[in-house]
Amino acid sequence: MALEIGQRLGAYEILGSLGAGGMGEVYRARDGRLDRDVAIKVLPEAFRTNPEARARFEREAKAVAAMSHPNIMGIHDFGEDDGVVYAVIELLDGETLRDALAAGPLPSRKAVDYARMAARGLGAAHDNEIVHRDLKPENLFLTRGGSLKILDFGLARSTADAPASLPENTPTFTHLTGAGAVLGTVNYMSPEQARGEPVGSSSDIFSLGTVLYEMLRGKRPFEEDTVPETMTAILREDPPPFPDGETVTPLAVQRIVQRCLEKQPEQRFHSAHDLAFALETSSGSTMETQALVTEPRRARRSLPMWLIPVILVLGLLVGAWLKGTSAPSGLPSPVKIEQLTFTGTGAHPAASRDGRTIAFTARRAGSSGLWIKQLQGGREARLTDGNDSFVRFSPDGTSILFSRLTADGPSIFRIPAVGGDPRKMIDLASEADWSPDSKSIVFVRNSGGSDEIGICNADGADERILATFDGLALGSPRWSPDGRHIAVVSSSQNNVTPLNINLVDVKTGEVTSLPPERPSLTGLAWSGDGEHLVFGWSDDLLAGSSTTAVKMSSLNVTTGETVDLFWANRLLLNQFGSRLDIVDDGRIVFGTIGNRQGLTQLPLQPGIELPSLTLTDGNSVDRQPVYSPDGTKILFSSNRGGNLDLWIFDAASESLTQLTDDTANDWDPAFMPDGSRIIWSSDRSGNLEIWIASLDGGGARQVTRDGVDAENPTASSDGEWIIYSTSNPKHVGLWKIRQDGSDATRLLAKSIYTPQISPDGRYVLFPSQMDSTSTHLYVLEIETLEVTQLTEGLETGVSRTMVSVGRPRWLDGGRSFVYVARSGPVYGLITQEFDEGRDTTSTSRLLLPLTTDFSIESFGISPDSRRVTISRFYSRGEVQMAEGVPYVKRPRFTTQTN
Repeated sequence: MALEIGQRLGAYEILGSLGAGGMGEVYRARDGRLDRDVAIKVLPEAFRTNPEARARFEREAKAVAAMSHPNIMGIHDFGEDDGVVYAVIELLDGETLRDALAAGPLPSRKAVDYARMAARGLGAAHDNEIVHRDLKPENLFLTRGGSLKILDFGLARSTADAPASLPENTPTFTHLTGAGAVLGTVNYMSPEQARGEPVGSSSDIFSLGTVLYEMLRGKRPFEEDTVPETMTAILREDPPPFPDGETVTPLAVQRIVQRCLEKQPEQRFHSAHDLAFALETSSGSTMETQALVTEPRRARRSLPMWLIPVILVLGLLVGAWLKGTSAPSGLPSPVKIEQLTFTGTGAHPAASRDGRTIAFTARRAGSSGLWIKQLQGGREARLTDGNDSFVRFSPDGTSILFSRLTADGPSIFRIPAVGGDPRKMIDLASEADWSPDSKSIVFVRNSGGSDEIGICNADGADERILATFDGLALGSPRWSPDGRHIAVVSSSQNNVTPLNINLVDVKTGEVTSLPPERPSLTGLAWSGDGEHLVFGWSDDLLAGSSTTAVKMSSLNVTTGETVDLFWANRLLLNQFGSRLDIVDDGRIVFGTIGNRQGLTQLPLQPGIELPSLTLTDGNSVDRQPVYSPDGTKILFSSNRGGNLDLWIFDAASESLTQLTDDTANDWDPAFMPDGSRIIWSSDRSGNLEIWIASLDGGGARQVTRDGVDAENPTASSDGEWIIYSTSNPKHVGLWKIRQDGSDATRLLAKSIYTPQISPDGRYVLFPSQMDSTSTHLYVLEIETLEVTQLTEGLETGVSRTMVSVGRPRWLDGGRSFVYVARSGPVYGLITQEFDEGRDTTSTSRLLLPLTTDFSIESFGISPDSRRVTISRFYSRGEVQMAEGVPYVKRPRFTTQTN
């Protein structure tokens, strides 16, 4: 029976139906405790009396809720009310990928960005042993902010977990069935799923490959007239190739699609993390910043979708994607971007009226606060110690306003620009700005679910409210140079609707909205005499990713005409609030934030007194660290030079040196035992093969000629043999070969990942799914070729763990091994003893616990087993300045406020 409008489930009031189907009934509801709208998925009445169905519904809800990933639809709550079992899920605003594809294929960059986000979400799910099984455009949601969310996950710990008595069509967040039952959407099934076999994470990778193919080409790779014919095509036929000479889809992206759609699971990407990394690096990492000045356009006219790729070509000039494309004549010189802070926490910049000084917030030495920096000379000084943000200089240069989060909420404080004691000016206000004569302050305050604009004297006295924005949140209030208007950005309280720029008349309080609305808009600054506003924004093509661009534009507040100024490439401006300011003619200071992947060194075991060190930082993706035999150097792969190459960190000099510079991709590095040579995987020959070179990268030569996919080399202790893995369908498995390329011998004809030879050269440790759907660790004895599974049924005393990411490493001379494990509350490096012929699963323990926001991609352990270097994902914020920006003028303030 359908729920009625106004009916309550716990704390949630039903507002209306959002849809229904075999997966359950979904309603829009109001969360009375947090004053927000949510979606509620209800277990259909037919299954409410089935205890197994209810238990499974709850189990899957809890499993998905535990992931808490930005690219997975969030589950907030689970409950039962008067026999109705329900899950409270994130209410999303936007459209499904299916809706977006109705207009045809997507631009390559947009398609790759969506696929990368989906792969990141799948990686998080697979780490928790959750396989989606029904990935398709209908289950990928594109928010108005530009991000992607995976919908409708299911639980897949083991096909044996599915109770035999549970009907096949039991609704869950995704159907889960045992072997022999074909379930999912046919066009996006993997071959093993079409055969009704148990499926693992590789099946999701195949499905995502079909989705990426469809985004790029506008049609499915496998689509026949009937279901049986479609399933036959999935099992036996290759997808239609990309047209010869196609330039719209980069060759690197075509190869990624091809690998995703391999028929055999072991020939696909080993993990969703690897797929995400491949998508990330497919376009290279370097982007120039090109001034992009367009003809003024009326605000009510939207940009045609067909023109967006053209603007990207003109504005971005992005590396290999647009290789050979030059900027048209007549474009202004590129805008120069200068980084002003370097600690990874800079934000909320403001400029003094004379353009000599900026103020910003940052977290340093364990505490947050307000800092000031001289642009000439670069000297910095701390002004405050507190949770401060949203900084503004007074036009007379004597004082600085900022917002501080206190126990009672945000309040506005004032401090002399030369330093001193902060003084609270306005209670319960989130942002503020000065009047042109520095005698008054405008502020934003939340009142009963609506934000209001108020003004007061410079000492905080005589408050009065100018305007109230019912149901809206406000940010970035800016008083115009002529004193007549206050500009402010508005959005819904939950920031899911498009953002608007508004003008508030200082005399009358009248509000004028300046169209058009924008999905993502951040920061405002008045230019010149008050006729123009500068702001940063993103449209559907660009929002939501640290690897895409944000456009800086100038809006004429009288005519509504907009001029696009420049792209801030590979930067994501913080959305909403005061994040930019004009320094001087042609110069803008702004805050940026983006996801990074860098190397951090930590002490490996308790009691070791070693400092934690950040070894690499910046905009690059640094991964696969491995220590030299003497422990003084760390070899790793990185795109910091604009291409995927090998780099080395020298601990003594703390210097970074690039070892390879071929235009192909170089990764999977390892040292030879004497430390004088390195080995790695490279696609220089057109396919991934093993290469060897001297320590400085010189004399590189190809070792293997496998033809498709020779990866993850590791050298024997005497240096005679190189062990590697391949997913070549004719040679899949674990191989050894002499360093001169002779005597290639297959050791194991099973799909394996990231092998690591033991220090004594007798064993090879490797993760593999072997004949199961879960990844575990195995060891192969090289002499006898006997394989032993090491981690099946491993218990840590907290939760069952599974092998997750990165190459496993030997510890203590081969007496134990280390790997990454994630499952429920357990996350970190797990160690387990190794003793030939003895079951050592009971010896497993958590060696290095990590918080869930400390996400490891790969790791290396020092030869003395005292240190570990991890490649981790993290967010980094900095303050930067753009110079040479056309049409931008320093504000010319009047001496009186109207």
